[in-house]
Amino acid sequence: MEKKYCVIAKTAQAELRAMSNLSHEVLDKILPIVELTRGRKTTSKETKEVSYPYFKLIEKVKEIYRGCDIAFDVTSIEALSSPEIDELYGSEGGYLEWIKLLDDLRVEGYFKTIIPSVLLNYDDDNFEDNVQSEVQQLNTRFDSIMYRYSIGNEDGIEDLKLISNCFPDEKELLVVVDCEYVPTSSVSSTIAVCKNIIQNIKNALGRRNYKIALASTTYPNNVAETNDEFADDIPLSEIKLYNSVCKEHGDLIYGDYGTVNPQRNDGIVMANGWLPKIDVALPTLVYYKRRRRPKGTTAYSSTYEQVARLATADSRFPLSLINIWGIRQIVECSMGSVPSSQPSFWISVRMNTHVSQQVIRLGL
Repeated sequence: MEKKYCVIAKTAQAELRAMSNLSHEVLDKILPIVELTRGRKTTSKETKEVSYPYFKLIEKVKEIYRGCDIAFDVTSIEALSSPEIDELYGSEGGYLEWIKLLDDLRVEGYFKTIIPSVLLNYDDDNFEDNVQSEVQQLNTRFDSIMYRYSIGNEDGIEDLKLISNCFPDEKELLVVVDCEYVPTSSVSSTIAVCKNIIQNIKNALGRRNYKIALASTTYPNNVAETNDEFADDIPLSEIKLYNSVCKEHGDLIYGDYGTVNPQRNDGIVMANGWLPKIDVALPTLVYYKRRRRPKGTTAYSSTYEQVARLATADSRFPLSLINIWGIRQIVECSMGSVPSSQPSFWISVRMNTHVSQQVIRLGL
């Protein structure tokens, strides 16, 4: 795999929308690590049985990333899972459902290359045998595989040794050191942890063919908890984290979550509504503007228009990047053409703009 910017992107609507509106030039310079999550809830008319099929999400992923390099993973977050997702973690026979899904995607030929993640079911009584079988089956189908190494996983090095022992030297192993969400106040301590983990990975893998990516996000789940309610700057401290670790390990690939916090707000009901907010992603920070709806007003569109005008009036607003979909949405909103009054849409705008900005910053 050539060196690319790794973007961890779940199959939530906001993230799919953000990625679907990236230019072909940007898509060619990133490696999306697509984390499959549950689909929309459906209820059978006949049996009243509830399900969360993800096949429509797979079809959307094919549409977005056709002809691109892509890495596939499956969520381990319980709130984003479902019985259908859990089936992919079924370890019997070497994770047969996961292998079948990947094999179907490979045969269909939508993507330039596929890098599958090695799934690990720690509740499996035959853990080692089934993981070895999984890796061997992936080895016969793909040139590269991926292991997401959560920095909170104390067994990560043992997992890597198990995987690498049954993976041929000539094939490539992508290790994604995943810090998930790192509060800005914890960046310094996380740097030390990452340096140590990466050195241990290198020691464990020796001369094998591998690459290491370092991914994290420092964008908070709720900006009001740590920032000004109506306007503030959020430094992208994941860049500082990466650059600091690179002082000892200069061969790392940069990765992040596209400014989307992995902790979800899906289950939160906003009984009193929300404060319209628009973020503007710059190379090393995100600034936002936020306002309350006027009392007695039920619609949000006029407030979003006001917020967009505030965002574009900031001297830092990157008007020269109007070709970026996210920037264009903010400009059009400021001129009265409000594309959406849903918070998830404006998450898409932030993510889309951020990913485009990082490709520029990294000089890809």
